[in-house]
Amino acid sequence: MQGRDTPHLRQLAGASGKENPFELEELLDRTLMELGFGLLSREQGVLAYSQELARDFLDSKIAAADLLAELEHLCVSNDYFKELYPFYMLRWAYDDLKEQNFSYYRSDANRENFDGILRTEVEKLLKCPR
Repeated sequence: MQGRDTPHLRQLAGASGKENPFELEELLDRTLMELGFGLLSREQGVLAYSQELARDFLDSKIAAADLLAELEHLCVSNDYFKELYPFYMLRWAYDDLKEQNFSYYRSDANRENFDGILRTEVEKLLKCPR
């Protein structure tokens, strides 16, 4: 539509979607490079995905428990990624607060203020530069 034409873009445009997912991913990467779009580093990708989840949470598209489970997993699987560590702690605090009104993981959290703490951490995450 914008008059761009590259060999990989043509190949991608002709893809049916039934190709091997790994081949499609590689084709997309090559297409983006041809078009001059840089690829994100692993850390940038994790942060961008985490921020997308955070926006979905604020838009009520995903529940707090699902957000916390995914961000905790991303934190751990990325060597305790610094920007996600608060969510690691909040995920376990969330479990603590199901059983009692205090948490071993976040001493400042209780059932009454948990949602506010989570929202504050989500807003901080959204302000992290990519």
